[in-house]
Amino acid sequence: MHSRLDAIATLLDQGAADSAVRLLRGAWEPELPPEQRIPMYCLWIRALCETGELAQAMTLAMRHSVKRWQLG
Repeated sequence: MHSRLDAIATLLDQGAADSAVRLLRGAWEPELPPEQRIPMYCLWIRALCETGELAQAMTLAMRHSVKRWQLG
């Protein structure tokens, strides 16, 4: 998973947010433990912001903050 996240971060750094979003959508696994989900959420929110999908980025950010709050 770590190498996949590095590749996505590189795409974002190179201005290829559309490709990063596609990779993130393909990489999502609902059973990921929270410590692996957090970096993915961060990259996904960044990618969505960079592609102009602000409503989706906000939804994901709010969902992530609720889940973190529930975990305590």
